[in-house]
Amino acid sequence: MSVLTALKLFNDHKDKWSGTYVGVFQHAEETAQGARDMVDNNVADVLPPLDVYLGQNVLASIPGGTVGSKPGSIFTAAASIRVKVFGKGSHGSMPQLGIDPVVLASYIFMRLQTIVAREIAPSDTAVVTVGSIQAGAKSNIIPDDATLLINPVFTGATVSNLLINATAGLIPVSLWVLQARAATLEEQIAETKQRLKEAQEEYA
Repeated sequence: MSVLTALKLFNDHKDKWSGTYVGVFQHAEETAQGARDMVDNNVADVLPPLDVYLGQNVLASIPGGTVGSKPGSIFTAAASIRVKVFGKGSHGSMPQLGIDPVVLASYIFMRLQTIVAREIAPSDTAVVTVGSIQAGAKSNIIPDDATLLINPVFTGATVSNLLINATAGLIPVSLWVLQARAATLEEQIAETKQRLKEAQEEYA
């Protein structure tokens, strides 16, 4: 909405400026899937030649009605990773007969917090958030699997590679500790694109 407002203000005050202003809206910006789609679909080819590019986003810490700017990087990049870990289901009264994927997911969650503390330089910006852990449906049943949705946030390609590789690298070790079968790890894609992909696979 803030970009739409900026476009309206430019349009309402054409006497105050000259030139061409192009507003480009990116979908799925949180996962970068939208940027990838725009590049793949050659969006830049339909735009007029541009002298200046300005990236804009909303920041809750800046008061409404004001604009903040600085040279260089101001926002971080992020990735979305889904990790599904597999255990062995059993009744809660007989945990020795199963392999608890919730314990495994908890171990992975705690281990993830050490990546930034011990594998990223203090001068770099990085954080790893586990925004969702899903497992089971009953309080007395140890489930067969658990799913973690992980969001590494970073600045720069070097930190990005280190953070994502470290996240992926600790999963097999965690599985080996609890002798569970191999986890699946995949990059999250935009929800709409995921639904289209599923529909294509189902009905194509």
